[in-house]
Amino acid sequence: MLYGNKLFSFYKNPLDISFKKGNLQLYFPLGSSLIISILISLFFYLFKK
Repeated sequence: MLYGNKLFSFYKNPLDISFKKGNLQLYFPLGSSLIISILISLFFYLFKK
């Protein structure tokens, strides 16, 4: 999580939460987590059969 903002800086999802104030910077990839979760769920659903 420490390097999450640097790794995903090329991808700006509008659902990701980013907060910066002074020396404090928080990044929570909510939208990216949802997209990855949906893709993994679809993958397992399709290949379960």
